[in-house]
Amino acid sequence: MRGVTVARDESTTEGQASKRGDWPAPRRVPPIAHAVAGLLTFALAFSLVGYFRHKSDPGYTDDGWIHLTFARNLAETGRLTYGDGVWTPGSTAPLWTVLLAAGFFVGTNETWWPWMVDALCLGLAGLAAVWLLASVARHRPCADGVRCEAASGRPRSVEVHPWASFALRWCCAATLVSSGPLVWSAAGAMEVPLTIALILAAVALFQHHSGRPRRAAAAWGACAGLAALCRPECLIVAIILGGLECSRGREHRFVRTLPGWGACALVYSPSVILGLAATGLPFPNTFYAKATALVEGAPDPAFIAGALAVFRDVAPHAGGLFVLGGAMVLAGVGRGRVPLGMIACAAFAIALPLAYASMGRTAHFVGLAGVGGRYLFPMIGPMLVVGFWGVEALMTRVVRRGLRLCIGAVVILAVAAPAGDLPAIARTFAHQVWDTQVMQVAMADFLRDRLLDDATVAANDVGALGFRTSFRVVDLVGLVSNDVMAALRAARGQGRQPEAALMDVLRLRRPDALLIFPRWYPDLLRELEPGLEFMGKIHNEQNITSADALMVAYRIDWEKIGSNAVME
Repeated sequence: MRGVTVARDESTTEGQASKRGDWPAPRRVPPIAHAVAGLLTFALAFSLVGYFRHKSDPGYTDDGWIHLTFARNLAETGRLTYGDGVWTPGSTAPLWTVLLAAGFFVGTNETWWPWMVDALCLGLAGLAAVWLLASVARHRPCADGVRCEAASGRPRSVEVHPWASFALRWCCAATLVSSGPLVWSAAGAMEVPLTIALILAAVALFQHHSGRPRRAAAAWGACAGLAALCRPECLIVAIILGGLECSRGREHRFVRTLPGWGACALVYSPSVILGLAATGLPFPNTFYAKATALVEGAPDPAFIAGALAVFRDVAPHAGGLFVLGGAMVLAGVGRGRVPLGMIACAAFAIALPLAYASMGRTAHFVGLAGVGGRYLFPMIGPMLVVGFWGVEALMTRVVRRGLRLCIGAVVILAVAAPAGDLPAIARTFAHQVWDTQVMQVAMADFLRDRLLDDATVAANDVGALGFRTSFRVVDLVGLVSNDVMAALRAARGQGRQPEAALMDVLRLRRPDALLIFPRWYPDLLRELEPGLEFMGKIHNEQNITSADALMVAYRIDWEKIGSNAVME
């Protein structure tokens, strides 16, 4: 480091060092301590996810049922289908689908396998956070617990004691594992914990730069590609890491990046190939069903405000730590004192909500990303890592040992406080599962008892319907039905009403029954009214999960519906 010399008096005793505020010569943390901390992290993950599952009915939200339906069909048929035998890029998390399918393949059921795998991934995410923080530790300006002094002789920074670093890193892991949104995701058979583990692993591989840059780039690129197979938005990780890779050398900068981007593209290519073969489009159906354009304009301030409100409510510790870590990144980036891995994490945490805020969104995506903003939950891992790195960086700027200890203790207490919210979040999760049980699951079972096994049913919530029945499903939103997604996309391009496009698809598919939220499709119901026969309804006045509290099932007699009537 320019202008900085390391001064050390080898004859200084431990007691004299303590009086001056220096740390004694540090002792390495024994491997057994890391092993014990790792086991405790996994124990915490399994305990919390098990607690959430114990609080809820033996079920999932509709999004969880969609993952499970794809997984079961993959295990039984070897294809990504949704009941009708047609290949569909309807799963945004094919890698997560494969992991769930492994359980169905060996004969387990949906009761325990999904949340056990999710708890394991949550623990791995905690370990990835520790790995990343350990990788960036080599970037610090001081080593061996020695105070660095500027040319003037004034103390400038001091290395944090290894045991203090150990405590902060594993505190980061525990904080990540006990974050309410992540435990909620794991208990609900969601892909979020696996996504975070892969994001942090990709950045750790990038930060843990070896003497073979091309091989290292291929490693982080492959990991970023796996993360994109859990959430396509994680392609942002590869873009960020590739850009930072260019800053590492003065020569052949772009060539150093190609192995990373190439490995990412190769790993992610099966999803692209499936999309092109099934629909002619590279991304999963969900993107085209919920977005009108990848970038429509400047970021929507209302969306950003909503995202901030979500983190204020469900993950205030992550937001607070990220503010501190972000300030330390900004303070040190101009002087080369910030590890590139921390810049990557901070950039991803900022880029993800901005990407969503810049998208053109359909009526099914006007609010936050997913239920409770769950599409934004992958930010939590990088935010926490940046925050804890910022705490340690701040401690290196404080000369007095007592103040450093106070900073660490205050931070640990601050991040432990949100753990008191876990029972309330568990009750919310239980209520959401209960909503799905009394609406989507109950109506799926109701129709299963009244229709033939090979009946075709059109619905706007298809998770439980796909898993609990053997019906051929027509997804009116277009998430799993290729023809519906294509029709809705074409209607937007032609300026037609989406319900007119849905009517065209229904005339071709001629479903036997309709299961919908009536307030979503008033024109469609008006067009179908001559052939509708009421079967049953559920009105859940305590609903906090579904898009509407009223769900109605109809039988359709297509002979009574005029074939020439066209909705405009």
